[in-house]
Amino acid sequence: GRNPAHCTDDKILPAPLFDIRIGSTYSDRGGIMVRPIRVLQHPLYNRNTIDYDFALVELDDYDLSDLSIEMQYAKLPKQNDVADGTILTAYGWGNTKNPDDDKTQLRAVNLPKVNEDVCKVAYPLLTERMLCAGFAEGGKDSCQGDTGGPL
Repeated sequence: GRNPAHCTDDKILPAPLFDIRIGSTYSDRGGIMVRPIRVLQHPLYNRNTIDYDFALVELDDYDLSDLSIEMQYAKLPKQNDVADGTILTAYGWGNTKNPDDDKTQLRAVNLPKVNEDVCKVAYPLLTERMLCAGFAEGGKDSCQGDTGGPL
């Protein structure tokens, strides 16, 4: 699995003290639970610039036949692979406007990709491994608790 590197402090971590749920849009039920073996932080991760902010989680063996869905691997695009204005979907279990919303249900928001030059005005540390998505007027976004979620 993929994970943001800023959630880890060392380059290689021993088995985390949590399990990972695979094959469910709920954080507390469904799918299967798999034990992580170790976490590998990207060797070029820079906590000051947040560049190379991802880590790999090596998982213990598990049986895909226990899932009712087909799993696919995510291909990481390069910044130039995604045209400005392309609608991207951010996923997460983070906060919403309504504090009564079910935090265990995965949520999604569609956001347009923002031009790198426009983005660098607000985020000068943007690198070629990063991209921006959102609306200039705001209103829709990921939120606290969505860190590390897929886009």
